Amino acid sequence: SNSTIITPATRLGWNLASCMAPPGLDTQSVVSLSINEESYSDKPIEFSYVVEPQISSITPDIGVSGSAVEVMVTVQDLEPFLHFNLTCSFGGSGVFEHASVRSKSIVECPFPAKYNTLDSQAPIVLQISDGVNTRQLHSPGMFTYRKKVVIASIFPLMGTIRGGTRLVVKGSNFASITNMMCTFGSKASRPIFVADDEVHCLSPEWKGGPRAVNVGISINEVQYLAHSESSFEYRRHPVITDTENRFGGAGGGTVVLLKGLSLDWGADQYSCQFGDLPHYPAIYSEDGLACPSPPLEGDAPADVTVTLFTA
Repeated sequence: SNSTIITPATRLGWNLASCMAPPGLDTQSVVSLSINEESYSDKPIEFSYVVEPQISSITPDIGVSGSAVEVMVTVQDLEPFLHFNLTCSFGGSGVFEHASVRSKSIVECPFPAKYNTLDSQAPIVLQISDGVNTRQLHSPGMFTYRKKVVIASIFPLMGTIRGGTRLVVKGSNFASITNMMCTFGSKASRPIFVADDEVHCLSPEWKGGPRAVNVGISINEVQYLAHSESSFEYRRHPVITDTENRFGGAGGGTVVLLKGLSLDWGADQYSCQFGDLPHYPAIYSEDGLACPSPPLEGDAPADVTVTLFTA
């Protein structure tokens, strides 16, 4: 800097003193120590002014009370402070945990299971200390502790590998939040929130062939904390290859026999629909699926489409 500013120094020991850096100087300054404001130390040191770091985001921003969670904190202009002591705290709890540096702009803040702050919100505090100076950064968004999700039941228990099966998931402590996820083994989909005790999950496409997978619910996209006791079974998609009895009377009762591939889903897994008429259960046999035609309203001949539904 072209200007000189004199600030008081505080003696901390026989070989240690502290100086308060004034504001308004250039990014690089020279610091010298004097005992009489006339003679200065022979070996001045260079001091650098840097941009004040700021927290830009936290991921995840939701945790479960009584469960450990690791929060990734993204900090702008953190690089000059990476060798400092970094600690994290949940809001004003006053309890600081050691933070781990993951990159030049990301630190990991662990919050152990001992935290029991149910349904509370607070910013994440990142504390930076060099042993003399301490600064605290507050996250712009809140971190929220919520009740643990519990899954009581899922239905249906099977669906096609093409995906799209709607599962009704019953349980407790569900929430209408954007971070909630349904998991089917290693796949995931966004749930449809219905109520605190019910969400609907659409099964994603499964390319690994038929298999049974665990169904889970996460509230923060990171921790899948709730799993159903029953598994969901991916099955091959049913294919109709032949149809017997394509004509029948308007009074109903004609049995239409559907033959095809991968129809062995069970006797109670199918229903048939003729046009826009109500669904009727299909009758499963080794020969195929039998769909009895319902009565047709009116006497005029009509062509209808027979649609097969899985449960």
